Amino acid sequence: MASLFRALRCKESLGHRRRGDRPGQQGRTAEATLTERLQRLWPQIGEVSFDYVWNGYVGMTTDFLPRIHRLGPDAYGWTGCNGRAVALTIPLGRELAKAVRGAPDKDLALPFTRPVSIPAHGLMRKRALLMLLVYRWRDAREIA
Repeated sequence: MASLFRALRCKESLGHRRRGDRPGQQGRTAEATLTERLQRLWPQIGEVSFDYVWNGYVGMTTDFLPRIHRLGPDAYGWTGCNGRAVALTIPLGRELAKAVRGAPDKDLALPFTRPVSIPAHGLMRKRALLMLLVYRWRDAREIA
């Protein structure tokens, strides 16, 4: 089980930007981290290469549900896919397309909401990084 969690962490490292990264270099750092973790987990894997490495942030909401917003008369957006943005782009895009074409708000799958800040957001970001370290430490103990 710990190997699965470590493999998932490798995948997550693609979406994590380290403090020292500069624009245009994030992918290289993520690739090096992922390569090292894969080779440590499975030494028999040999040389590892990637065609593409993605890097970004996860948009979270307090109830884990995405939000759609009307930002102006002709401006729409969504946020808070909670790590599921790739899967949600089609259904959210379809709903935003309906809105752009003039569909009544009641016909959309999600209601329009106002963007709001997460209470204690700065503190929560620090807690999330701390929890990542805690879970990595737990995984390492389970594997050892």
